[in-house]
Amino acid sequence: MPDHFYTLDFAGELAPGNYEREGITGYVYTSMQPNTVAIYRWYNSTSHDHFYTADPGGELAPQNYKYEGIAWYMFNQRQVNTVALYRWYNSESGDHFYTADATGELGPPAYKSEGILGYMHPNPTNHAVPIYRWWESGLLSNFSFDDDITEAQRRKLLERHTWAFYRAGICGNIGAEEKEKVRAVYRQGIRHSATTLPGVNAYVPDLNARHLFINFNNLFPQGDREIAQTLLHEMMHCAGYPHPAHIDSGPNIDRPYDGGKYYGTAPLRSELCIDGVQSDTSTVGMVLASYAVTQTELRACPVVNPTAQANEATAPGDVVTQA
Repeated sequence: MPDHFYTLDFAGELAPGNYEREGITGYVYTSMQPNTVAIYRWYNSTSHDHFYTADPGGELAPQNYKYEGIAWYMFNQRQVNTVALYRWYNSESGDHFYTADATGELGPPAYKSEGILGYMHPNPTNHAVPIYRWWESGLLSNFSFDDDITEAQRRKLLERHTWAFYRAGICGNIGAEEKEKVRAVYRQGIRHSATTLPGVNAYVPDLNARHLFINFNNLFPQGDREIAQTLLHEMMHCAGYPHPAHIDSGPNIDRPYDGGKYYGTAPLRSELCIDGVQSDTSTVGMVLASYAVTQTELRACPVVNPTAQANEATAPGDVVTQA
């Protein structure tokens, strides 16, 4: 049954893959503070339910739940500038759901109120950290990864995909139809393969393809933001959105944020969803200087004819989209 999972870990601990982000629930503490109590986490592997309680004995938990430690610390009584965190329970699915919404958000009628778990800050404050909420929707369950992609690489890709998916859903830089199409692609079967093509971060063989190639040596050293930007950019191609080749010189040179024929296309606008920036060679060149990659070798998606490699499903002369 679908599970709601709450964690202080931005990356979601075990979440990415079958879980999708649902944002920040509130702000709590990682250690005991005045007037706070520990909140304990338990897990039922049969119902896939994560259960949170201020009772160190686990309330109903010990019968079918396994103790997973202290999740966070929160106030046991209302304080200035705090809100209640309400607990709801769906007896049919076995899922516990926690929200600052007293009416239960998605709770009624399937969920029944079980009272207040504790009190938290609704906004960032000194020493408090966010609770991130995840939902077991099966979001990326249709993704596949070739055997030569390591477990660490796979987990990083899944986590960055979930962040890109979440940001695309709340981003004002892409339109409603563009959001709908690209988010629908995330629930489809996307094969992930490694590539060593020089000057490439990632690419898909064609528009509407369901196969994504990643150059881990080029992309991963650039950090989480660039990984998420690149993945969302390529998923826009999977959703059917193209862009022209980048113009590097002359009076019509393409520049980030110019809203022109290149940077104004859906794949490039989607990059703004991640952190409000668009990829460009100057940034890439500086970041990868120690990897002997020149500024002109890496570009956000030129359309080129790369030399096909034996382990890739492209023939010489195929037009592929790269990032």
